[in-house]
Amino acid sequence: MKKIFLLSFIFSVALESNSQTEISITEKMYGPNWFTGMESAKANANDVHYLDLTLLKLTTFPMKIITMFPDLKELYLGYNKFTTLPEELGNISTIEYLDLSGNYLLKTLPEGLKNLTQLKKLDIKDHKFMPETEIQKLRGWLPNCEIVSE
Repeated sequence: MKKIFLLSFIFSVALESNSQTEISITEKMYGPNWFTGMESAKANANDVHYLDLTLLKLTTFPMKIITMFPDLKELYLGYNKFTTLPEELGNISTIEYLDLSGNYLLKTLPEGLKNLTQLKKLDIKDHKFMPETEIQKLRGWLPNCEIVSE
């Protein structure tokens, strides 16, 4: 009986610790560290962990603004109109997730991305014109990163 109790206890502790480390997208979106606009994010720079700039029709990457957030972990830039990205994007060492999906005008990615050593996931799906060779180059630069391209 003691063995069953002990195994049950260990299993429940393992489940609890695992659920505490992963935060759902919903929890992030309704949490205090999620920002959807540049102005509100700039006003709370030290609190920004998740910045969502999706669908803003941005044509120029807001590098000066992005570097204002010392604890930025996730950056959502999907479905904008970028044609290029700055090399300096690779200097944002805290980024763990980067969403560049749906930026149809983007055909290449800067080599600076290989400096994102904390990057766990890069989303580049919905790129109609990005050559497969570019995606393979990314996989070489970021071997420990999940790259979503389809």
